[in-house]
Amino acid sequence: MCGAPAGRGAMRSEQKSSRRGSIPQHSIPPASTNAENHYLTKQKDAKTPVIVTLLDGERIEGVIEWYDAGCIKVRRIDGLGIVIMKSFIARFCKQAWSNNEYPARI
Repeated sequence: MCGAPAGRGAMRSEQKSSRRGSIPQHSIPPASTNAENHYLTKQKDAKTPVIVTLLDGERIEGVIEWYDAGCIKVRRIDGLGIVIMKSFIARFCKQAWSNNEYPARI
């Protein structure tokens, strides 16, 4: 029996050495899940009215015309377009009501 291990001691040393040198192989999470791109594309294609609140508290209401990795362009209600750096956005949400009427509380 040439291929058989010599005994228990030899088998344990092989298992220990294989455990010591091996690191569990976990998959690295993706850098981006594309959730932001999917959401912005959906809002842009549906021409959903949105409200963009900037870090200084200013609110911009309009429809998304285009976006890229660093900024978005919003076509305001008055027809003017404005390009906003994403780093200056504090909050971004859909405009669920018209004429600034807040929905009733339940």
